[in-house]
Order: sequence, then structure tokens, then C-alpha cells
Amino acid sequence: MHERLPHARAQFERGDHAAAEREARAVLRDQEGNPAALDLLGRIHIERREYAEAQEVLLHASHPMHPFPDALARLATVCNRTGRHEAAIKVADLALVAEPGHADALIESGIAMRALGQFAHAKDALVQAREHPRAALALAETHLREGDLERGLPLFEKRRVFRPVGAGLPAPEWHGEPQPASRLLVLPESGLSDFLLMSRFLPILADRFARVVVLAPGPLARLVQALDPRLEVVRSLPDARYDLWTCTGSLPLRLGVRRLQDLPTSPWIRAEAEDVPARDGRVRIGINWAGDPAHPLDAVRSAPLKSFAPLLDVREIEWVSLHRGARADEAKGFGIARPLEQAADFLDTARVVAGLDFVVSTDSAVAHLAAAMGVKTCVMSAQDARWCWPHWYADVTLCPQREAANWNGPMSDVAGALLAEPAAA
Repeated sequence: MHERLPHARAQFERGDHAAAEREARAVLRDQEGNPAALDLLGRIHIERREYAEAQEVLLHASHPMHPFPDALARLATVCNRTGRHEAAIKVADLALVAEPGHADALIESGIAMRALGQFAHAKDALVQAREHPRAALALAETHLREGDLERGLPLFEKRRVFRPVGAGLPAPEWHGEPQPASRLLVLPESGLSDFLLMSRFLPILADRFARVVVLAPGPLARLVQALDPRLEVVRSLPDARYDLWTCTGSLPLRLGVRRLQDLPTSPWIRAEAEDVPARDGRVRIGINWAGDPAHPLDAVRSAPLKSFAPLLDVREIEWVSLHRGARADEAKGFGIARPLEQAADFLDTARVVAGLDFVVSTDSAVAHLAAAMGVKTCVMSAQDARWCWPHWYADVTLCPQREAANWNGPMSDVAGALLAEPAAA
């Protein structure tokens, strides 16, 4: 191993990717084609979501006569994140031939097989690497995708290895025991989608504690406050007084959810519809075509609005944009109403959604909001659909891609769902 590589890897692990890249490139100037340095560059590109660049360097890191299993497993990651799941399996198999039992290769193979609907094979691969926290989490998500909460929820706690929450708090964590005289603090974990998904449990907590204090993400704070008057919403930890704490992703496990039938799925978010122009007889449908561009899977989860042009050409539908952010202006080209231009947060979004007949959305927080409100929702997803669709909501139609970033299949499913609605006839 080149003497500079341990330092470069340490810089990468600390999050100093620029310094790690400089060191890796210095190694390659000394030793052109050094597979470990190329593998590290591939990891850096993956972290930056530069998947084309990652693929290029990782392909150079492994030779058929001298395979480098780490780089091959990383290349499988790139294939999975760009929706090429068959290729991910093939590349992972090459890594496993070179190094049987390679944990990352087994994980990527399992993820790819899950995306292709091969759940039994996916679980077999992931069980082999189960001691690795990432494998355990992927296995949990596979169980949850099948609706097996009894196996999936306890294993889902492995996510906390990657997203530590509550470290250093002065109060103990709540593990589900009755504490009716206590004040419980609920902490967010990751994105807005996850918070909305688990927000169904907040009113249940309010029944069981003297007070429930919710540290809500800013865009959801007013929405959570409107959810139940017994909830105390805070924007920062210094503002919170509590005896115990928990995190949103652990709520179903702590509350004893074990089967799909235990999930509360009746609409739990309500909002008063904003004033809108009188209807002209058309069905009013909200559309959201993109999510967080920083998401690792954004390449297969989001799309330009023009990808859905065949849907937008249906004259019997009044389309309403539910998208905010970098691509919001795309609605102008299709003459779609943009009522969220002045929206402050998700409470304003909820007021728009309340006036819709239907919502069509890629896998994003908007889809979770509409589903939580009981508005009929079509979720256009990647092949590896997120585990909560559609089991965790009552009125959701899942419309997954058949192949990477090809939205024709989801659009066909959406059209079928809309035609099945009496109002769309």
C-alpha cells in the first residue's frame, strides 16, 4: 500500500473529501492505476453524487486478471443508485467470486434483487452480511417492504448506527414503558418525508403522556402544532423541558406495532382548503415531479416536468403544481397553476392539497403529506420503491418504474388509476 493512502482514507472518514481527493491523486501520480487510490476516488465521487465520474474511476480500479473487490462493490453501488439493478448484481457477483462473503457486495446484491422483486434472494444475500449494520438496515427495509413489521421494525433500529440521535441528552431514552406522568420529547431523525410518515403516532403519544414535546423541522412546525392542540412544538432543544426522549423512527416499535393492522391509517393531518377559483367541471389534480436534489437516489426519483407531458395534455384535468424549489419554473411552460409560490411552509401546502381531488407525485414529502391527509395519491417511484408504499397509507396507488428513470410505466399506471375514479370519467 502506498504510504499516503492511510492518511487519505482517514481524511475521507473525517468528511474532508477535498483533502482526501488531493492525496489520492498524488498517489496516482506516483503509481498510475493504483486500485486502492482509484477506489477512494470512486467513494468520493459517490458521496458527491457524481455517478458518471465514480463509474469511470471504479472501472479502472479492477482488472479481470486482478479484480479489486472493494471497487467492484462500489461500482455495484453506483449501478443501484442509478437504477441499473441487473448490472449491480453482475458486478457484485464478480466481487464475490474474488472475495466470497464480501459484505458490501452482498449488500448491493441484496438491494438490487429487492428492487427487482426478488425478495427471497435479497434476504438470503443480506442475511449473509447481517453483522454489517448496513446489511441489517437493508434487511429491515426488505422485511418492511413486504409488510413484515414483526421482523422489520426491531431490525430497523440499526439505522441509528448511521444517524445517531439523542446522544448527550440529560434524560433517558423511552423504550415503550408506561410513563403517564412524564414529559416526552420526540426528536426528528432525517428528512421531512420520514417525519410526516411517523407523525401519525404523535396524537397517540399525547394520550399516554402528561405532555409531548416535539422538536419539529421548521417547514413542518406549524403543521405539527395544528395536528393536535396537546402537542408542544419547539424549534430548538434549549426550549424543551422533558423527562424522557425518543426519536420518530422508533415510535411504531415503542408503541407496540407488530402487524400492518396495528398501523393507524385513517387521515390524521387536516387543513382548511384555501380559496380557489370556481371549478370549470374538470378534475383538480396536484402534481409534484421532483424531490430533494441532494438525495442519493434523486437520479431515479425525480424528473423534469416534461417527462410527464402525456399526462399534462389530458384536457379533462386541471393540473396544479405542488413543487417548490429549483424546478418550480418548469410549470410555466405547461400553463400549470402555481399556488405555492408564496407558501411559507407545509401548512400552506396542506391548504392547497385540501382543495384537490387527487395528487400525483414522485416519492417526496408532498406525497406523504397528501396521503396523510387522505387525499387519493399516486406515487411514481423508482423500481426499488420505498418500504412504506403503499402499506402505511390507506389511499395510495404505487406506480413504480419498470426500468431506470423511464417514467412511461408509472404514467400508464397513473392514467389507469385516474380512469378508475368516477370523477375522472
